[in-house]
Amino acid sequence: MAMIIVTRKHITGNFTYGIFQVDLYCLGVKEALYKFNGTKDDLDDIIQKQSEMTDDEDNLIEVDYPLVHNIIYGSIEYAEELGFHPSKDFPITKFILEEDDDHIELIDIEFGKDGKPAVMFGMEKHPDNILKQLDKSVGPGNYTVIYAADGSDEDLGPLDTDDEEIIDKPFEEMD
Repeated sequence: MAMIIVTRKHITGNFTYGIFQVDLYCLGVKEALYKFNGTKDDLDDIIQKQSEMTDDEDNLIEVDYPLVHNIIYGSIEYAEELGFHPSKDFPITKFILEEDDDHIELIDIEFGKDGKPAVMFGMEKHPDNILKQLDKSVGPGNYTVIYAADGSDEDLGPLDTDDEEIIDKPFEEMD
């Protein structure tokens, strides 16, 4: 999962920025939102809030735009091959990005986990729907279910089948 913030500075000193929550394993752009003409303080607040949501201070790093572009658009393409669509807000938020054409360097990024789609159980609102779609698009057993060991075993229905590989580790222990 990647949280990506793309900023554009106006000549006034204010910023327009987009925030993209990207699942590189399966679902692509899960959330997309934007702020038009925000102040530097607004942007700093967003960055601070994103930093506080992680346990690792180095989780937010500045990278070159072509990498971000390739992560966002590559994840969307991968997800669409599996039958998933980007966040309903992406059609507006995408205008913060460059157009997805040949002028952006193509970077080879691996999507999925170990060559297969993967779903993080415990993080998704409707995991059964996701698993049904994966069954339809790639077939049972051709994807990975990652179980977030949070001490809860409520509503784990599909995890009891033999069709999915279950990795029973907390997310912070995942590689």
